[in-house]
Amino acid sequence: MPVDAELQEQSIHVFWHLRLVLDLSAHLHTRREQGVLELIDPLDAAALATFAISVRALKDFIWRQRKNLREPTDAVAEDWLSRGEWDPLEMPDELARINKRVGQDIAHLSYRRLDREIDRGWEPVMVTHRLVSRIALFAQEVQLRQPSRVPKRFQQDVWGAVTEWREAIEPNPSPRALIEKLKHPPLPLATPAHPESIRSNGSLQGTRSRGITRPT
Repeated sequence: MPVDAELQEQSIHVFWHLRLVLDLSAHLHTRREQGVLELIDPLDAAALATFAISVRALKDFIWRQRKNLREPTDAVAEDWLSRGEWDPLEMPDELARINKRVGQDIAHLSYRRLDREIDRGWEPVMVTHRLVSRIALFAQEVQLRQPSRVPKRFQQDVWGAVTEWREAIEPNPSPRALIEKLKHPPLPLATPAHPESIRSNGSLQGTRSRGITRPT
């Protein structure tokens, strides 16, 4: 079991992955608002890949139990709080398939990518909403029950980052706007990993031939 000083230091890495999820989710949201649904630019695709990997890391951190870890050096929330001290609640559906999707669509060159029946679109904002609610709950409980295991401003920094992200995604939220979003959910983002994005000659649609350039 890590000592309190180690948990404090490791908390910084938890917060770092949270910031990655929040900032990359906001970037992907902006790209979708600009009308970009297929992330052909490699930098956009890299943002989605890093977002997904960081979501997987935090999801495993919250819901995995130490007794079930394959790698014993991985950190899990129960290192800070026992299951008797807090309950992460049931895993949302939006997070349940994250590990498998990251494996097949990002981390490994799986032949499963050729299966046209699988929906490979991503909804970064919805995934982030579901994840950060649990991270915020963890920050609150650990600051209350085991404050020596996290930096003094841990809860404040976590909540501040989440609030900043929510305001960036929806600057002026209103009940009517939220209802409209539920009626018309945003289209998912995708990458050229989709078979439909690859021409018969193997080239990627829209890929620039003169190197990588940032979108304007």
